[in-house]
Amino acid sequence: MLSTQYRLRLEAICKDVASGTEVSLDDMIWADKLAKSNTSARGMLNTARRIATNPNESFLNELN
Repeated sequence: MLSTQYRLRLEAICKDVASGTEVSLDDMIWADKLAKSNTSARGMLNTARRIATNPNESFLNELN
């Protein structure tokens, strides 16, 4: 389970990834490390990356 602080930070990063906004290297490293150790964080980051790649594919974006 993610703490509130971690979840909010990860949500902000995922929002930027999904919208195509530039994300700092430090934030991406932090998010990747968190995603390696936490399944819900991994799902959030994967969904954001899918949305960034193909925003119109609603089926794949709803998987996690």
